[in-house]
Amino acid sequence: MVSNASQLKIHRFHSAIEAAELFLSLGFPWEIVQLSAGPLNGVLKIKRSNEMICLSVRCDRSMLFHGGRNCAYVPFCLEMNHAFQHRVRGEPLIPCGLYGFHLNLSDVFFQTEAGAHFSIILIPRTRIQQLGALDPASTLMDSISISNNVQLSQAMFQTWIQLVDNLLNEPASGGIDTDQWNALLLESFEPPGLDELSPLRSMTYRCGIVRDVVRWGIENNRQPISLDDLGRTIFASRSTISQSCREQVGIGPMALLKQIRLQQVQHALRHRDQRRVLACNTVQEVAHHFGFHSRNHFARDYRNLFGEAPRQTLARSAA
Repeated sequence: MVSNASQLKIHRFHSAIEAAELFLSLGFPWEIVQLSAGPLNGVLKIKRSNEMICLSVRCDRSMLFHGGRNCAYVPFCLEMNHAFQHRVRGEPLIPCGLYGFHLNLSDVFFQTEAGAHFSIILIPRTRIQQLGALDPASTLMDSISISNNVQLSQAMFQTWIQLVDNLLNEPASGGIDTDQWNALLLESFEPPGLDELSPLRSMTYRCGIVRDVVRWGIENNRQPISLDDLGRTIFASRSTISQSCREQVGIGPMALLKQIRLQQVQHALRHRDQRRVLACNTVQEVAHHFGFHSRNHFARDYRNLFGEAPRQTLARSAA
């Protein structure tokens, strides 16, 4: 069945916080952190039809995603370009992997490389349950109850990519053909299309450390903290925190926390309404609000991360 009640929407974002606001509009309370330096340019495409949502994300900077799930949907995620090695819950992607569908997970934690192009197909949980009822062997429901990723055959993986690509990039594609997607979903979790199903493993210890650092930084984005104090706060040693951050995201914990605060500054400088909420008008007032008290150091760090001076960001928002 194909619905005609579908519309492709294209949103552009230029900061990690703007990307997070777009995902929040879809019911995903995610926090997103820009990891790699440079001006950020991203595109989010969204197509809704028959209660399903198909979306794709392109971004030229490495980003870290953390937050809750929309319990109304079961997500099926894939990287559209085989060249990238993202991390999901601390583990590198497997080739031809389909991710994110475990029924009992309540959170997300994944990292994308610069230049990523990943897609997420959101299927209502009620539809998944109806589809599972048609499967006498309960293969689909059993699979998505014990695992969060499946390794598909090359041919099956290419079928997923082609369907998503046609839906989001072909003007004449129309709505989402739910019968076609239902058949593909069932086939993907049945031999011979199913190559390997891995039981869900706990988040790695070091990944959990990074998650705790990010969570603390977002919840306390106005105050710098020493590594010793951070260790006492999240109950981990200095060396464990440093090794975990460098292994998982490529930078140290203090740099990661600074980037989280710099993002908040950038968001305020880009958006007049946010400055009004903070009761700040100038670059220096915004910087002070988020704990940056050295004008020269702040300006240098801001330029290094975002590729422009903070006054340039502010000037564009006032144009």
